[in-house]
Amino acid sequence: MVYSNTAVIPINSILELLKCSTTDENYIHVLNVQLTKILRGLGFGIVPNSEIENKDFSYGDLCAIYKLDEPMIEKGYRFLWRFSRKVEYKFIEAFIKLATKMILEDEIRSNDVESIDQFITQQLTKVEQEEIPLNVTLHLQSVARWRLSSKKPILDKSMKKFIEEKLSCVQREIMLHALLRLACNSGYIRPKRINSLKKFLPLFGIESENVHSLIHQVLTDQEGFVVVEKKSDAVEFSINGLPEYQQQPTAPSVIINPRKLRIFEQQTKAAQELLSDIFVEEESTTPQNTKTDNATSVWMEVLKSLLTKEVWERTEVETMCKERGVMLGAILEQINDFAYEKVYDAIIEDDGENIYVTMDYKEKLI
Repeated sequence: MVYSNTAVIPINSILELLKCSTTDENYIHVLNVQLTKILRGLGFGIVPNSEIENKDFSYGDLCAIYKLDEPMIEKGYRFLWRFSRKVEYKFIEAFIKLATKMILEDEIRSNDVESIDQFITQQLTKVEQEEIPLNVTLHLQSVARWRLSSKKPILDKSMKKFIEEKLSCVQREIMLHALLRLACNSGYIRPKRINSLKKFLPLFGIESENVHSLIHQVLTDQEGFVVVEKKSDAVEFSINGLPEYQQQPTAPSVIINPRKLRIFEQQTKAAQELLSDIFVEEESTTPQNTKTDNATSVWMEVLKSLLTKEVWERTEVETMCKERGVMLGAILEQINDFAYEKVYDAIIEDDGENIYVTMDYKEKLI
């Protein structure tokens, strides 16, 4: 999928261009930092960036590649790294997580991305320090596009704690108002988004039952009446006089030149040596995951084990999967797919170091 300035593609494609394709997840995790440096040298940024998002990619995952405004020299990259540790950055990051989760409960509309971009830009202009480089904006926008193209995120406890304890009242009010606007994007109330928004309200100290009065306040901020329209089997509300935003195709603007990547690889001997050490061609002895009864029993065993506690170290779950001869990324994806079918939500969140499990649906899943 291609957005303006960003391409969301499988990480496999990048690895293949660098001639270092592998199915071994351990090798991929080792490569995270080096791959980021290689792409940065070519004038590209990547999301997830293990040093910024604290999340490694796994084989088969999607990543977002964006063209830097100018090659991000190490000084500029250090600015991004330092800024990503600040409350102002994490405030925007938390909004992106909530906004994309709400949007994915419904369907993505063309002006959803524009609305998130506007929020990012507005909040960065309020930061009281030295001028924020454009590449910080580009990185955060790419985080949003990556999340919109990935599996639905869950609300892990660390993010909930950050919103409740670290954000000021003003910041929470700003975030909530922006989420409400997204729930009424294009002048229509999206019932699925409202149901998702209700789950967020306690984070802002508001009872879920008050969602309708909040929506009413948002709607009456604008001129015109609110009318009810019947569309298929669902009732949707529209603000009179505000037409549905028509989706416009976005022309691809990010092109990764395989020849340039190969030239860079040839010129960088250190990178070549690292890649050759990490990736050794071997015959895979790991059985492929298939939709057989045996494969189903394997991920169901892992699911039952995971549902015994809320937080796991990633290494614990990796060991659990290796003992069963399966790949961690594939198993977690199968579990979340199963959860979507049963409870319409994801239950596993992997931040690269820990794996968080939502226990709310335990009785419905096993």
